[in-house]
Amino acid sequence: MDIFGNLKAKQDQIAQQLSSLVIERSSPDGEITVEVSGLREVKDIRVDFSKIDTEDADQLQDLLVTTINAAMDEAKLQEAQISQSSMKDILPPGFENLMG
Repeated sequence: MDIFGNLKAKQDQIAQQLSSLVIERSSPDGEITVEVSGLREVKDIRVDFSKIDTEDADQLQDLLVTTINAAMDEAKLQEAQISQSSMKDILPPGFENLMG
């Protein structure tokens, strides 16, 4: 298979890995828990209403934004690591350190 065929196969493999990856992040006190896929799709948001003031919309919004952003940041990091690791496999000899 040529390098472009290998590249397409690796891209498909990376996409499969990322779609099955689940990243979970919670707010510091566990009021909010967010699950995202490695493709940075929000899969679930759970709110523990026993730990939050339901009258304080600003608090809920801040917790949601912060927790979602933390999960997305981790998904981005995981995507980079998986992509980098997978791409090293198809590089010609001598280029292994090109990806870091």
